[in-house]
Amino acid sequence: MTTKNKKRKWKKVMFYLILAFGFLVFAGITFVLIWASNGYSAESQATNYVQEEVDRDSNTGLAFGTGEEVTGIVLYPGARVNYKAYSYLAHRLNEEGLFVYVPRMPLDLAIFNRNRAGDVMEKFPGVDRWYVAGHSLGGAMGAFYVANHPDSVEGMIFLASYPGNDLTDVGVSVLSIYGGLDGVSTPEDIKERDERLPDDAVYVEIEEGNHANFGWYGPQRGDLESPLTPQEQQDIVTEEIVRWIGE
Repeated sequence: MTTKNKKRKWKKVMFYLILAFGFLVFAGITFVLIWASNGYSAESQATNYVQEEVDRDSNTGLAFGTGEEVTGIVLYPGARVNYKAYSYLAHRLNEEGLFVYVPRMPLDLAIFNRNRAGDVMEKFPGVDRWYVAGHSLGGAMGAFYVANHPDSVEGMIFLASYPGNDLTDVGVSVLSIYGGLDGVSTPEDIKERDERLPDDAVYVEIEEGNHANFGWYGPQRGDLESPLTPQEQQDIVTEEIVRWIGE
């Protein structure tokens, strides 16, 4: 085989390799888009608490409160869960005097905008003290923001969640609330990651609580059934958060 023929052969091989790689990338992106778009929608019981015009830009998230409260919480949604599913919890926390902002994440995945809390804090400068909270994947992503911006927050609140990074020396308070009947982020999962949290982290187990009841979006695959309604579980969550912040 001549040198010219060898070059022609390698060009053809490279062409097909690039074509195959492009197809795999396209297929991967398509899979992620389909997977994310078939997530969990907010149920009507939650959307009933979405106030009209609560935020000047409703495409970015939902604000509960005036933005002039002393204390605020940025609540990151769980993976593939519509942000409106957390409206009741946000509403209840606001009833207790806290400003709450639930951001809308790209594809309902906080992994694509884990620094979103910073944008919210800039948007509402009237709030003096900030906490970052997150459900499931939202908590793990919120923890990355807290670790990189410890001077911006008072504490981190995990809801059926745990950090993927180390928060032991970050210098912020931590509250971890989880369900005893959680089949997704099990109590064992939570306890196995306790070395990533400071020694004074506060743990609260809702014995009859599960994973999906931290929001209001219906049953979640892999979760266990709870005798509590989402409203009942989130009322407990509200009490625990308000008590912890007030201590």
